[in-house]
Amino acid sequence: MIDKIFVCHHKPLIQRKEKLQKFFIENGIGVEWVENYLPDEIEYEYKRVVGNINDSEISIYLKHQYCLNEQVKNNFDYTLILEDDVDLPDNFNDYLKNCMNEFVSHQPKLDGLMLGSCCGIHFDNITDDKLIYYKEGQLTRCAHAIIFTLNAAKQITKNLNIINYPIDHKFNYIIKKENLKIGWVEPAIKQKSEIGLFESSIVHTQVTNT
Repeated sequence: MIDKIFVCHHKPLIQRKEKLQKFFIENGIGVEWVENYLPDEIEYEYKRVVGNINDSEISIYLKHQYCLNEQVKNNFDYTLILEDDVDLPDNFNDYLKNCMNEFVSHQPKLDGLMLGSCCGIHFDNITDDKLIYYKEGQLTRCAHAIIFTLNAAKQITKNLNIINYPIDHKFNYIIKKENLKIGWVEPAIKQKSEIGLFESSIVHTQVTNT
């Protein structure tokens, strides 16, 4: 049910791509690698920022923006956006299929699905009979594994032209502004940087009032 899988990759981190490529090939998964917008190649026009946001954050912001623009342009009903430090489980194909089965039939209808989690953010009162958990007002849990519907992508892309927050904070702002409904998956997919397998390539700036 996923029309396209995008992988946001920082080209100098060759090991990350090699590990993920091996995983995708072994599991028969087709992806589009999004490797443009390197921090030291970002054109001046993209530095039209409001607030304190660095070039690495602009880079990943623009990668996500590209993915969502592609979803809207091609009328993809569902896209999965991954970042290159995602720690995919061995049973990823079955995991994703089961998540999507719940996602498309969920009531109330959801606009996005946070497969990923970091910083110990999880849903309270987890049970064993489902994967998706929802309550009003849920936001993102980092941006390394996210599914958006086409309608959500349309709402998000119209709000991305001004680069004033790192992308996960900007998603949170838009989710609240557009009243999007976001589900969380448990168990969630972690980042390899969080569990010590990769060093993070982004030093986040401090952001408030999101």
